[in-house]
Amino acid sequence: RNLFRGVELFDVSVRGGYEFTRVKTKRNSFELGVTTSFSFPRLITPLRVNRYNRAVDPRTKVEVSYSVQRRPYYHRALASAVWGYSWGKGRNSSFVLRPADISVVKLRQVDSAFLNSLKNPYLRNSYTSQLIAGLSGSYIFNNQSRRVDRSSLMMRFNFETNGNLIDGLSRLFGSKERLADGEPYHRLFGIRYAQYFRIDANIAKKFVLAPKVSIVYRFYGGWGYAYGNSSSIPFERLFYCGGSNSMRGWPVRALGPGNSSKGRNSGFKSQLGNLRLEANLEFRFPIWNALHGAVFFDVGNVWLAGIPGAASDEVFRFDSFYKELGFNTGFGLRYDLDLIVIRLDWGVRVHDPSLPAGQRWLKAFKWGNTALNFGIGYPF
Repeated sequence: RNLFRGVELFDVSVRGGYEFTRVKTKRNSFELGVTTSFSFPRLITPLRVNRYNRAVDPRTKVEVSYSVQRRPYYHRALASAVWGYSWGKGRNSSFVLRPADISVVKLRQVDSAFLNSLKNPYLRNSYTSQLIAGLSGSYIFNNQSRRVDRSSLMMRFNFETNGNLIDGLSRLFGSKERLADGEPYHRLFGIRYAQYFRIDANIAKKFVLAPKVSIVYRFYGGWGYAYGNSSSIPFERLFYCGGSNSMRGWPVRALGPGNSSKGRNSGFKSQLGNLRLEANLEFRFPIWNALHGAVFFDVGNVWLAGIPGAASDEVFRFDSFYKELGFNTGFGLRYDLDLIVIRLDWGVRVHDPSLPAGQRWLKAFKWGNTALNFGIGYPF
């Protein structure tokens, strides 16, 4: 704190993760990364900003990060640099704008069997090295006070658009290259740059019924579309369901897209889509001292929307998408240490869209139709 005697904040963080997937063969993953950032208590811009504006707590943040991921299907390195601004408006609203948001994704190795299992060229093309550079931002509304016994509403809207400025410069000064199938594209620094836009919204409402007793619901929706120099969105920007913060009856990235059975029949758990819809309902209550419980219900899925060549069971359709929703219920334990909340959720599938029609409502209990998810903090 106060590194240059101007209320600046210098931050260095190291993160790591390990994932074990229960399949016949060993499927372990890990990730290591480091992030460094400078935060200044003012808006640093090339143009003068009105010093008498009503922005609350304006800040400029410069961040650089690097991480490596080693997963059963691929190994990759990610480097990013961000120049962004944040400010408040009133008591509950805040904005984030990142006019320079740059990432380089270098795919070092891809399992050929996994890549061949992706019959859709859209998903197959998303597993390539790409340069992601563009503009992104967020609006956040949160009226939660320090008193935990009050009901609250949280809304977050995100957008990002990438590759447009680079594409304009490339068209003026660059030349096109061609893939094996004859598709033209541009490169920058030897890497094909991504061009797409993506939006998502997250709305969570908490109703307090009694001290430490509440009902919380959450709606989430997101969509992305690739165009221009990209035939698909980079896979880390695609949507997925399953895991500790999503459809808790499924392992992470195991549900969908649509009523596809690939996530159930294949050892490769990487089911992705460019459209996601999800709703969650959770009843939270105390058990003993710092130990709390929850009963939850999740519904949702991912799909491929507006994607040429997508399989019919993966495509989003307004007249039938509700038949392809996954349903799960379950019970969770939370240990509240004030500083962090340690969470364990056991989800049980109720409706599995990957099963044949007529067998999707699960009437008999099977351990194979459950998932145990560990998490830090509340899911929403």
